[in-house]
Amino acid sequence: MEDILANVPLFRNTDNAFLRLLSLKAVAYIFTPGDIIVYSGDMGREMYCIRRGQCEVLSGDLQERYTVISCGQYFGEMGLLFGHYRMATVRALTHCEVLMLTREDLDEALSNFPMLEKQFTTVEKNKPFLKELQTEMALRHRTKDSKPSVRSYVDLVKSGVTIEEKSSKKKSTAVFEKIKSDGSRNSDYLDPFTKLHPVAKFFSSFLMRRTYSPSGTFVKVWETIRVAVAILQAFTITLHAAFLHTSNVMWVINIAADIFSIIALYMSFHTGYYNNVGILVRHPLSTAKNYLHSNFIVDLLATLPIELIMFAVLPFSTPNFLYVVALLRLNRVLNIYRLPLAFSQLENSVEKQTGVVREIKFAFFALIFLNWLTCALFVMACPPDLSILTSGFVSSGANHNCLNDTWILKAMPDITSRSIADLYVVSMYWATATSVSVGYGEISASTTTEMMIALLFMIVGVLFFGYIIASVAASLANADAQRSRYQEKLMSIKKYMQDQQLEPTLQDRIISYYEYVWLRNKGVDTESLFDGLPLSLWGDVTLSLYQDIISKVSLFKGTETGFMKMLSRCIRPLLFLKGEYVVRKHDVGSEMFFIHRGDVDVCSEDGSIVFDTMKAGRFFGEVALLFSCPRTASIRARTNCDLFVLTKADLDDVLRYYPAIKQQVMDIAEERRMQARKRSAAKVGPPSKPATPEPPKVEEKKSEKEIETVEETRDEPEEEIAEKDEQKETEDEEKRNDKEEETDDGDKDEEPTTSSFATVEEIPMIVMSPAEDENNSAIPANVNNNADADDDATEIMMTPEASCGQQTLERFSTCFGSLMKTTIHPNGRFIQIFTKFLCVMAIISGWMVTFEAAYQDHHPALIVVNYLIDLFFVFEVIVKFRVGFIDQYGDVVDDLEMVSNNYLRQPGGFTFDMITTLPTEICALAAPLQYKMAIFSYLRLVRLLRLVRVSQFFGKWEKELNINVLVVRLYKFGIELVLIMHVFSCIWYVIACPMGICESGSWAANSGYTNSAAMPSMTLYCDCVYWCVATMTSTGYGDIHAYNIREMVVASIVMVSGKLLFGFILGSIASTLSNAASQRVAYEEMLVAIKDKMADQNVPNKLKDRVVNYYDYLWMRNKGVDTKELMTDCPLTMLSEVSCSMTSDMMKSISLTEGAEDAMLRVLAVKITQNLFVPDDYIVRKGDVGSDMYYIHRGKVEVIGLVSKVDDKSRKKIILGEGDLIGEVNLVSSIAASVSYRAVTHVDVFVMSKKDLDDVLRFFPNMESQVQDRADELISNFQQYPLGPKYKEYNTPENLRNPRRHNVGKTSKVPKLVVPGVSF
Repeated sequence: MEDILANVPLFRNTDNAFLRLLSLKAVAYIFTPGDIIVYSGDMGREMYCIRRGQCEVLSGDLQERYTVISCGQYFGEMGLLFGHYRMATVRALTHCEVLMLTREDLDEALSNFPMLEKQFTTVEKNKPFLKELQTEMALRHRTKDSKPSVRSYVDLVKSGVTIEEKSSKKKSTAVFEKIKSDGSRNSDYLDPFTKLHPVAKFFSSFLMRRTYSPSGTFVKVWETIRVAVAILQAFTITLHAAFLHTSNVMWVINIAADIFSIIALYMSFHTGYYNNVGILVRHPLSTAKNYLHSNFIVDLLATLPIELIMFAVLPFSTPNFLYVVALLRLNRVLNIYRLPLAFSQLENSVEKQTGVVREIKFAFFALIFLNWLTCALFVMACPPDLSILTSGFVSSGANHNCLNDTWILKAMPDITSRSIADLYVVSMYWATATSVSVGYGEISASTTTEMMIALLFMIVGVLFFGYIIASVAASLANADAQRSRYQEKLMSIKKYMQDQQLEPTLQDRIISYYEYVWLRNKGVDTESLFDGLPLSLWGDVTLSLYQDIISKVSLFKGTETGFMKMLSRCIRPLLFLKGEYVVRKHDVGSEMFFIHRGDVDVCSEDGSIVFDTMKAGRFFGEVALLFSCPRTASIRARTNCDLFVLTKADLDDVLRYYPAIKQQVMDIAEERRMQARKRSAAKVGPPSKPATPEPPKVEEKKSEKEIETVEETRDEPEEEIAEKDEQKETEDEEKRNDKEEETDDGDKDEEPTTSSFATVEEIPMIVMSPAEDENNSAIPANVNNNADADDDATEIMMTPEASCGQQTLERFSTCFGSLMKTTIHPNGRFIQIFTKFLCVMAIISGWMVTFEAAYQDHHPALIVVNYLIDLFFVFEVIVKFRVGFIDQYGDVVDDLEMVSNNYLRQPGGFTFDMITTLPTEICALAAPLQYKMAIFSYLRLVRLLRLVRVSQFFGKWEKELNINVLVVRLYKFGIELVLIMHVFSCIWYVIACPMGICESGSWAANSGYTNSAAMPSMTLYCDCVYWCVATMTSTGYGDIHAYNIREMVVASIVMVSGKLLFGFILGSIASTLSNAASQRVAYEEMLVAIKDKMADQNVPNKLKDRVVNYYDYLWMRNKGVDTKELMTDCPLTMLSEVSCSMTSDMMKSISLTEGAEDAMLRVLAVKITQNLFVPDDYIVRKGDVGSDMYYIHRGKVEVIGLVSKVDDKSRKKIILGEGDLIGEVNLVSSIAASVSYRAVTHVDVFVMSKKDLDDVLRFFPNMESQVQDRADELISNFQQYPLGPKYKEYNTPENLRNPRRHNVGKTSKVPKLVVPGVSF
């Protein structure tokens, strides 16, 4: 990277240290073919250097190519130096790696090299040089036509260029001709062949003049077919060699696969590749050389016909000639190397569901592994029967001769009558039992060779399944890491709020917000979502998202695409829950908000009056965005909202690149600001008499006009809302005071002030009654509007003519009608209990229907319980028609019609429930009497589908954050394990005793169960469960084992399933524990590093112990979490509410901020920090000059270094406690501390700094003079009583002796800020 920058003329001959520093700051980006790196006309202060690949420089309309640049070349130096517009578009021609250097990084590096900085500054101020460069670039890049430039991806789509790019990228074939179209010799293609050795030239003559792109569709399809053929050969080659060497079908399949492999080998010589600089190489000779140095040897060995040797060594008439030939063909299984490569490529792709891919991979690996072991064990017992060994063989009756005294003869004494399928199943049974470590013992090794091979297979089996289990555990840990980290953060927030004793309602709101954030974005930081993308791609994405909302703002109308693209990169998404405040009136704001989804209310400061409701597509806060002024109204979320926010800092950063646009925006904003002030001044006057409402028709018509007026004047929302807010509050106050003086309804309203803007009377009052929004307690209903309705209801209830029975009937009708229109909250207490109850019922139902069907136990109690459970599920269907649902945005949908339609249409909804609930078993009534109950029990097996509900229940439960994940998963795994073992136990009994009749030769018959009908069902069930548990846990006592082929197949499945199931469970538990301990492990590693550092620096032992004790205390208090960064991602209004709740007592103790308005206290509270001190730690030392004030929130502090007028014996220690201040004078003047303050116990202090107070007071000038007066008084008191009037006996001459003071006198303007402090 340093070498590339050294070749840039700007940095040529500069110091090597400067180049190294620049190389550390340069950022590398990867571009694919067709990606735009920079757009013509965009403003940028970045320069790019190509490290790998090729790029093309194009005209603005992408129709003309100026040049092609490659590795080592650069572009964008004019933007880096002068901040000039891009003169051309640069697009990636191949896969490219490009280094980007920004002007900020360059300036930071130049700050360390003053001479270089001066040179760059001189060049930057050379305007004639810039004009010369602009003229030269304009002439070089002058286009032939005047087509509009492509400035963004939206323009690309409109122009249709992207379609051409896609079609060009899909072109996967390159054809080379010896003669060019102009008749000349194609030297680029022919010259490389002339330099070859004659032998190499001979072989190169077989190459085609066609190559294929590795990313083309043809190569992708071809490689997919190759992988499929490799998987097929992994099974067919081994089966052919071990069992089916006489099968004509198998010979045809394998020979066809060989032919395909040879063709694939030839095609690999013509597959292009990307070299080390990212350039696609497609010359046939180069692709052939690349293949020879990569996979050619393996592919050659996998296709080499070794079996041809047999034709020269043995005659065709030799016994088992085909058997030997088939065994010699085993080299074809080497093609399986493509399978892990294919799965590795799929797993590396972020677009795929890697969990599913990994499960499929392990399934293939397990099947191939067991198949190979099966074939190997059989070949070991039944090798090829050559003429010299015929005396020791026994014919199997399936074209195989097996050796005497081998395992297979002991396992199958009647081998002469067994088929190939029987031989394969028995071999697979022993291979499975050996590899998964079950080892019943009924089949075992008989010879020394078999023992050695069985021993090897045991070890290989343990390693193989151990690899699968370890991979599952690792994947589960990685998949759950994000959730675990977010849950740890949520637990830290809960512990912190409990420690600070916040109100329970506020705690619930904070937790609800973070749970909602997890529901919406799974804890991903949306502000940094696109970090790491190249600027051009980032700009395309954000412009497509935010262009519409930016263009609606009149301040930004008509601005160029480059400005909008840069501005869109600064916009950040923000989520708000229903009822939460977005901004509060009088709070200092510097952000502008765009409503993307949901509704917000413009309301009064206390939230009791709603002036307007804004929906998606509208915006507010543009005045605060430009002037950082206090908010003129409160904005509250009416529903769950998605907002986009733009901050003043980001806008200022963008505007400095566009000075003309900056001037335009400021002129428009200032003009409107002055207009708003004039309107406000014109409307100031004596309060008017309360207006009398007009007739309904006139009012109704007026309201529509009002809404239109509000919509039309949306460009100045804050000033208008301020006027409406103040006037509406004044009007309401007058109405309350003059309510008794109102005489009739005929009074006329005063004439409204003529204005193009909405006046107070024009504001439509939006009232939310409890019926409209039960959960929005922050928006009370308008009592006056509902008064008449309430009076009417009272009159109806108190009418003398209405009898008691009529009143009861009316009440019942009203309640019943309301009940029929009511929906149930999906997360309510009732649904939670009801769902858990149904989950238990589904488990019981699944257990009973399988038990009844397998053991044919039709006890009346089982039938009655089953039908009672069915009634519960019928009731569930009725209830679900009224259970609301949560949409994709986390909003609860409670509309009855939408709820019913959702239940009817969703997968797994009404149709699924009806299938599992309908009594299909009534069809058994038509069956013969002796089979009626059996068919009845079999038809009821459809109830097993209810177990899907159990899986859904635990899946939803695991997604909750406020749970112990380990406990929930233990519940889930326990239930799953019981159900799976139960099903396997039932299957084990059914294969031995179908319809309750035990077959001879089965495990049941060999266990003495000749008449199962005479034995209790539970006895049989316990035996089956005993076998199942012994098999799945790899215990394998062997007292119950498989005897026939069917039982061996089932036993093999149970063995592998048990191994994988327990491995999955152990992996899940291990991953859960690992993630739960990740925070502690990281903290311990940090502490070890600190200890090592202190030991390396020879820090005194006492000091080391104090440091370690401090970190131990931090872990005990908050698990090592930095509380300053704990809730920074919380909305500012919510964060200020938390801060105010924590520091309310401190604010009351600070004399400087006494009488401050709530808005100032909220801003100040956010800036307060919290520090922790362990016993004997000094908070302030005598002589220290500080600018911080400390408020003791918890613990005790001792004052050290006092000199008293009384003797030492009568003097008492001064111990400060909760609520005391230390150093309040530091907020107004920097004075050296006259005493020291040391923690006696563990101490929590709130810290407020002078800088933060000054920053806040800038926005509240009305408090400045008050703080200044109190500051002078505070300094005067400190000079007289350094320790405060409370401790006059300690204010000795020694303590009063010229305390060191800095900046004493007139203090700077102290901003309105709330911070914990301490004073004496």
